[in-house]
Amino acid sequence: MNSVDRRSFLKVAGVSTMVVGIGLPVTKILAARATGSTYSFRGLASLPRPPLPAFASYVLEGRLDIERRTGALVQNVFAGAADLMSDIALPGHARTFQVTDIRKIGDVVYVRGIGDDQSQLDTSESPIVEVRLEPSRGMAITQFMGSDLELKLNAS
Repeated sequence: MNSVDRRSFLKVAGVSTMVVGIGLPVTKILAARATGSTYSFRGLASLPRPPLPAFASYVLEGRLDIERRTGALVQNVFAGAADLMSDIALPGHARTFQVTDIRKIGDVVYVRGIGDDQSQLDTSESPIVEVRLEPSRGMAITQFMGSDLELKLNAS
């Protein structure tokens, strides 16, 4: 039997949890990629915010069908700041949302969704997620732990 060190185990466990629990591959999704009425994105933000040093990364990935006003969003928090992010997902932060409405006004896309598994939520968390996507500015805004969080839409 091969021995596995703790770090290797945590990497595999974190990746496996994300793949199984979320249903999306861990490989990077192209940020701000549009094809017809579909739109895929990946937004990143380092946590906590400056002036504190970042030790984690908030990631929001989405696949949207703007014409049908449907899609899915996946939220997670990984160890390491955005520029040094690891594959280790921090426990208790993975969330999936089904998109319930999409509105496009000019270059801005407003997305609203509801959590798939509300039993995972903390008592202070809302089951509703709202995201404002501004692809022309390379940014998105959503809420995390009760505060607005600006995400950078980065090319993969």
